[in-house]
Amino acid sequence: MATFTDNFNRANENPITTPWESMPAIGFFSGAGLQIVTNQLEMVGGGSSASLVTGESFDNDQSAEIQIVAFDLFSKAGVMLRGNTSGNGYIIELQKSIDDVFLRSASGGTGTLLNTWNNVGFSEGSTLKADIVGNVIRIFVNGVQAGADYTDTSSLHTSGAVGVYIDTNQQRETLDNFVAEGMIVSSSITDVDTNNIVVDGQQNATLTVAGFGNNINALDLRVGSDTLALTGLTGSGTSYTFDMNDVTAITTATAGLPLSSATYQNEIV
Repeated sequence: MATFTDNFNRANENPITTPWESMPAIGFFSGAGLQIVTNQLEMVGGGSSASLVTGESFDNDQSAEIQIVAFDLFSKAGVMLRGNTSGNGYIIELQKSIDDVFLRSASGGTGTLLNTWNNVGFSEGSTLKADIVGNVIRIFVNGVQAGADYTDTSSLHTSGAVGVYIDTNQQRETLDNFVAEGMIVSSSITDVDTNNIVVDGQQNATLTVAGFGNNINALDLRVGSDTLALTGLTGSGTSYTFDMNDVTAITTATAGLPLSSATYQNEIV
């Protein structure tokens, strides 16, 4: 599982930039986006807006978590799943005044309430996380699931990016420490079994995973529905390297392996 993280510890940005992209003014997305101020995330002015991690690719099964450091009593803040800058996606937002979390479906900037989780026990400084697997959505407060799973049978949002959402008229929301799971990196590989991996024509080659603006960790190599456990991760910042000799085992279904004489797309997610 590749994890995208952002603690916003850098120079102020108004609005936040690559790999983030601000939602344009569409429907109820009336605000001007989110900004970094003193190493934390805030709203640009008032209204409602979101910023999405469009600079990375994410699997359809994904999660997003944000720490809500401080926010106004009647404001809302949270995360987006399977979002895009056309005003679509799932919004998972906490309203402080009633301690409830709302799940909304946004379509072209028009929102529909799908579910409410009541009395989730949130306080300033806590984390709110949401994940989606297939069409099942669940939420977590400080790492503990809050309420029952919700199943959306509409199939309206099947893919997209993760992000952060704020709705306020006070500009008092302060968010930090964003974590998202489900980031994808792809590479062409052939001839795969537990002892032999060919990457771009080189047996037991080094596979370099590059292009990240933030840190990643805990990576697996997937070939179709099969997963190879990888060790020997080196590097930091924007480039990470695996020594293919350090592949240790097949950790999921092994039907069809070894694979040979064909090219497969791998996902590091």
